[in-house]
Amino acid sequence: MIVEALHQETMTQVPVVPFDQLKPQFEQLDAQTAAAGKEHGIHITLSEKLQEEAQCTDPDETAILGIKDHDVVASIKATLAKCVEADEPAN
Repeated sequence: MIVEALHQETMTQVPVVPFDQLKPQFEQLDAQTAAAGKEHGIHITLSEKLQEEAQCTDPDETAILGIKDHDVVASIKATLAKCVEADEPAN
């Protein structure tokens, strides 16, 4: 959606790579960090695994919050359009 908002569809590609394909690299990064006596706030391997998880709560379980059903994708696109608009130089 960001590529689309920036009108870069013909020049920018965002490949989607499965977690399992990159897991060894993430584990290596975690090992290097540990070997340096440091740690991330959350291990890179876990952080990246969470990127593949469905992290949404069933709206029926949160009815008490009063959140109305809405088009999330349209909201994201509208937000991105405003961001791009705000970043354009004024004439």
